[in-house]
Amino acid sequence: MRDGSSEGNLRRTSGTSTSRRRREAAAAALEASKLRVNLSSCKYESVREVTKKHGYEEVDDEYEHWDLNWTDLSVSEHRVSKMLPFQRVNHFPGMMEICRKGALSRHLKKMRAACPAGTYDFAPETWEHPNEMEAFRKHCKAHPGGSYIVKPTAGAMGRGIYLVRGPDGIDHKHESAVVVQKYVSSPLLVDGYKFDLRIYALVTCVDPLCVYVYEEGIARFATTRYQKPTAANLASKTMHLTNYSLNKHSADFVHTETDDEGTKRALTALWKDLRAKGHDVDALWREIRELVVKTVAPIQPLLAHAYRAATRSREGASRDGGAETREGRFRSKINGIGSPRTTTTRSDAPASTSDASRCFEILGFDVLLDDRSRPHLVEVNHSPSFGMDSPLDRRVKSGLIGDALRALAPDPAARAAWV
Repeated sequence: MRDGSSEGNLRRTSGTSTSRRRREAAAAALEASKLRVNLSSCKYESVREVTKKHGYEEVDDEYEHWDLNWTDLSVSEHRVSKMLPFQRVNHFPGMMEICRKGALSRHLKKMRAACPAGTYDFAPETWEHPNEMEAFRKHCKAHPGGSYIVKPTAGAMGRGIYLVRGPDGIDHKHESAVVVQKYVSSPLLVDGYKFDLRIYALVTCVDPLCVYVYEEGIARFATTRYQKPTAANLASKTMHLTNYSLNKHSADFVHTETDDEGTKRALTALWKDLRAKGHDVDALWREIRELVVKTVAPIQPLLAHAYRAATRSREGASRDGGAETREGRFRSKINGIGSPRTTTTRSDAPASTSDASRCFEILGFDVLLDDRSRPHLVEVNHSPSFGMDSPLDRRVKSGLIGDALRALAPDPAARAAWV
């Protein structure tokens, strides 16, 4: 009896052990299948909501093996060099070269000088203070009566911006570097108000350069009816500036639940309105898409060099081959100056870890239309706001973030090869 009992105990023990191993294996498989995102340097709840919706579990800096790091800060080559091949970060080292107004001006001037006339005429003339003030004075003498806008080269949200009629109006005691940009004094108006466009672009790889332009965006309106700049209205920021961060404090800011009314409107709603008024929206959209890639193109060699230098330092790294992109609303793709084509690229399986770029970037392009419907690049935003202050913000920005995440096509199993 004792021998039989021992045999039964052994069978039960063996069965319990097998069951435990199966549970442990299942738990380990579940753990391995999770995607993890580090949001320690991200202030936007929208990013937290959307990453969670897409299956990401939030971790902090102490967890080294995250899949995605979404940060509001720029990243250095050194930061990227520390990443494993399965990890992704939402900035490219070197991208600040077009997100600082002074540097952007220098790159566009070089391209304007090197390319055929008209290729790079989409950005207003810009002068850096103080280095180019003599050239600015000569310009003003040759073109009297103009208006100009002074901006901190690294500023955002309308801070430190003011209008002048010439060199004498510039405050030469700025705490930080500024640029002086020719003011587009004949903007296209809707209902008598000036507006600009926030256009979103996703850079998925830099060697080769691959840029997708998001189909939706936001039209942001000033809250004071527009008049051409004069000495009397030059200081009226809510007339001349369209920054949401400035106009939202105006008593005339119009909040609405719809996409086609109010001080913020959907880009697609604006297109519908302009098309009804006889504007060639399709041609305008093509020009804007070309503007986007022409702006990034000058720094492609710099971006590619920085990326290769960073990833070469990690064993097993390969150059950025550009992962295929899952279908979303990033359908307007441009590969090279002046050669737009609309594509919908589908991948039923993620690209291999070795081929996929470890960096990606969502850029915010601020574009102003003049009264002849020509787009003018105002500036490029390195970390465009993902704040959701309205239903329109929530719809546009949640969709934008979600499509960017789908474009990454992350594979949790890739982590197992490296951890």
